[in-house]
Amino acid sequence: MKKILVLICIFITFINCYSQCPPGQTLCGGVCVDVNSNSNNCGACGNTCPPGQTCVNGTCATLCPSGQILCGGICVDVNSNSNNCGTCGNACPPGQICVNGTCATPCPSGQILCGGICVDLSSNSNNCGTCGNTCPPGQICVNGTCTTSCPTGQTLCGGICVDLNSNSNNCGACGNTCPTGQICVNGNCTLNTTNIIVPNNNTSDIFAYPNPVSENISIKSQTLIDSKVTIKFYDSKGTLIEISNELKKDFSDGTLTIQLPDKLSTGIYYLNIESQTFNKIIKINKQ
Repeated sequence: MKKILVLICIFITFINCYSQCPPGQTLCGGVCVDVNSNSNNCGACGNTCPPGQTCVNGTCATLCPSGQILCGGICVDVNSNSNNCGTCGNACPPGQICVNGTCATPCPSGQILCGGICVDLSSNSNNCGTCGNTCPPGQICVNGTCTTSCPTGQTLCGGICVDLNSNSNNCGACGNTCPTGQICVNGNCTLNTTNIIVPNNNTSDIFAYPNPVSENISIKSQTLIDSKVTIKFYDSKGTLIEISNELKKDFSDGTLTIQLPDKLSTGIYYLNIESQTFNKIIKINKQ
């Protein structure tokens, strides 16, 4: 009898030794498994997940595509999902977006985030057309394409190669736009006298006399009666000499007399007469 009891004890001890699983695992069908991740024993022995699902934290869940993970029962890309940025449940503050798993301020219109910096892919030589596309030495980025630097005598302004000596939108420097009625000559905005000089005689709507003139000149016009006008003096090259701003209306009889700028040498000058609705140029001869 004692021998039988000893054999039973030995058998029970043997069974217990081989039925113990490592921490975190459970014996299911004679095999130790992790019921938190085993799709054939999900949450409990024998609970098999349906096709297309996997076991996540002891619950059968949809299998996410590559590059996505399950957050709150939904597959998301934590690199770009603003409600799960970098990790499940990490929501970006209002006004920010998720970029490469990090909450960041969105870029201005026409720019995107490259390496944590907002850039314009159409003109950025380190990110030309796409992030990380660096133009080779000696090339620049124009409209998203790497191209050879501007030809000699031209400068890149707003993604376009221009001649700063003659471009009226970039005169002398990028972004320096010449006023209406002026053109760019040798990098300076000057008066455009082409096709806008009116005949200096009493058959036009405005004329100046005497011409040639020595000191004072009179401007006669029925059009400018009751108007405020600005008088600009230019030399023969179109360079501005003087401005008389908003002269009060002395056109009660259709005539305004003004004094020429001091120390004008003999030669040809241009008299630019402007109002809100009027812009004419008269060529005068200084004696």
